[in-house]
Amino acid sequence: MVSLPPLNPQLTPPWLLLKLHCTHTVLSWAINKPGYVETDKIAWLQVKSEDLPIDLNPKTYLQEQLSKKGLTDSVTLMTSRNVAAYKQLRVEHKGVVCQGIITLDLGNGSHVGYPDTTSTSYIPGTINIFCQTSQKLDATAMLEAISIISQGRTAALTEIACQIRSCPDPVTGTGTDNIALAIPTGDDGSCYAGLHTPAGQAIGKCAYELTKIAAIDWMTENGL
Repeated sequence: MVSLPPLNPQLTPPWLLLKLHCTHTVLSWAINKPGYVETDKIAWLQVKSEDLPIDLNPKTYLQEQLSKKGLTDSVTLMTSRNVAAYKQLRVEHKGVVCQGIITLDLGNGSHVGYPDTTSTSYIPGTINIFCQTSQKLDATAMLEAISIISQGRTAALTEIACQIRSCPDPVTGTGTDNIALAIPTGDDGSCYAGLHTPAGQAIGKCAYELTKIAAIDWMTENGL
């Protein structure tokens, strides 16, 4: 277990930059640095539809923007959400701290497994969740923790019962969600992070509460 100072994100639209207090192992499917990487920087880039025409590779666009900003070493998430609307939370359970940041836009929300019948009227939107935990985890436990974050996100959305598309069921996520989990780099990580562990409970609560706060905020803005 390590001590985690509070997160201190720096907002300079269209960027939201988070500098961690030391190098962490980060697991995500971020298009610029997917998989397990070591870094001390997490970034969000706000984009508009006109930034990403259909013939432009999003990865190419992102790499160009990162080079201009000098952030090629960061794990970077792209969002259509106003980055100034990010939400932040810190929770603790039985000595394990988890703190996180979320940007949430349900513009292209859908229900898992439901056929997408609205591709001709696509509206960009995404949920990007970053969580950092004080509990060291091995590679397998990090995968399990990612599933816990996903559970927390979906549980919050279904409880809110937001319905914004032709799908008759509540939104469970968007077509472009991403999750990034950061844990202290080092050996002797726990091999478990399920719902019955302190780490899993702290991570799950953080993701659940963050999503609920951000979703209610977005729905209020959009009159839902």
